[in-house]
Amino acid sequence: MSQRTTRRGPVRVTLVGAAAAAFMVSGSACSIGGEDESIYCVDGNLQVVSDDWCDDDGDGGSGNGFFLWKNKGKHKYKPGSKVAGGQLIRTDDRNGRIAAGLAASGRVKSGTVTRGGFGGKSGSGSSGS
Repeated sequence: MSQRTTRRGPVRVTLVGAAAAAFMVSGSACSIGGEDESIYCVDGNLQVVSDDWCDDDGDGGSGNGFFLWKNKGKHKYKPGSKVAGGQLIRTDDRNGRIAAGLAASGRVKSGTVTRGGFGGKSGSGSSGS
């Protein structure tokens, strides 16, 4: 009887491990319980512009009237679209960028990211900038 229990134990662990690995590889695990957030580069009128204008390492940035706009949920905006609500972050505000879950400096790619949940953050994409 003890041999049978010993043989089943590793089989179950192997199956559970294989199922978990397959689930994570499929990408489904990354968004479970996560929260979608959208990030876009906008001008002072809250109009979406090219990501290049929010690169604080380049010629853009808040000193020239451009900001990072962040809002909860999945939003798809193209350059020229107007955004509402959300949070404006100065491109040169290292602490503000870090608190928003962004890189401390440099270019930020517009699109939606999923944060939190099982598997941490997942996916980002541009919607035409």
